[in-house]
Amino acid sequence: MKAIKNIKLHGFVLLCVSAFMLTSCMEGEQGNRESGQLFGVVRFDEKSLKNVLDVSGFESFYSSLFTNEIEGNCFLVNYELDYDLPENSFESISTNGYITVQIADRISVPSFSLFSTVQDTATVLTSEVPIIESIYDITYSYNFYIKGMFFLISTLEAPSDQRMNWILSYDPEQLTTEENGFRYYDLFLRSTIRVEGEETAVPTAFANGFDMKSYLEMVVDREKSLGSTSASTFRLRIHFPSAISEDGKLTWKYQDTRDIQLGFIVPETTTP
Repeated sequence: MKAIKNIKLHGFVLLCVSAFMLTSCMEGEQGNRESGQLFGVVRFDEKSLKNVLDVSGFESFYSSLFTNEIEGNCFLVNYELDYDLPENSFESISTNGYITVQIADRISVPSFSLFSTVQDTATVLTSEVPIIESIYDITYSYNFYIKGMFFLISTLEAPSDQRMNWILSYDPEQLTTEENGFRYYDLFLRSTIRVEGEETAVPTAFANGFDMKSYLEMVVDREKSLGSTSASTFRLRIHFPSAISEDGKLTWKYQDTRDIQLGFIVPETTTP
């Protein structure tokens, strides 16, 4: 994992992103305790009548901090989990359907739509800011896609108190780029200033969630129609403007995600 230096996420210190029961931050574990950072989506659980934070397709956290949150709100949380608590016994988790955690810190993650129209890649948008990285390495985990929300941490030079709009789009007429027999699904990411910051501009990380359920399920259907199976993989290629010249010319770069398994997006269902 890339070391994190001089990157701020609106005051939230990023240590690592780990998927519970899949990978973990070894430095955050002490005995029967685990700590780390995860994205999550708030859901009202009809069984327990509590708000829980879904952190994967099959794991949920409970903390009273989310009692008054709105279903669908997204967060990046710094959590602490004590396996020795009675409520975290195997029997309790099986009965309740959630894991009880302490939230050491949390930030609200803004949600954005995915657009099916790509804006002119030769024209600078109003208040546009070039992007340093569209995919910061910390986003590589099993925790990047939850309940239809695709999470990205992207970086740019900006005051840490600045608020940005993020535009993610794709071209339905040109979905993919093929290289060496592998298909990359092309997306375009851009950022514009929503609220100007007052602090000094520094390399700053911005966590965002994008509603990509329909898009990713379309990708899975398309891949399967071409002969892929649930075990097959694809990658997203995210194009972004890395520089804006004084005369308004954009320089574009791209980054690829790691392999995404089709079965991770649309799990196979078994008939009993």
